[in-house]
Amino acid sequence: MTTDHRQEWQALRRAVARNIHEHRIRKHWTLHKLARRSGISLKRLDIYESGKSEMNLLMIARIAAALEIETLALMQHHRSSRHASP
Repeated sequence: MTTDHRQEWQALRRAVARNIHEHRIRKHWTLHKLARRSGISLKRLDIYESGKSEMNLLMIARIAAALEIETLALMQHHRSSRHASP
């Protein structure tokens, strides 16, 4: 994997983590509630939401379904946001 692809993948992972957090907070849900609704352990969700671990599409889809949103809503990120941070 080239450096550019690796950076893009990391940016996407961070975007998914941020989107999970933002959608969960918008619903005023705790991680515990999302864990119950998604069937994913609290510890695993915490790792995903912090961006410390990659997740596969099945996990993203399960989280999206629990949040009652489209899977793609969790995968959206703005390429320019990656250049905004130092």
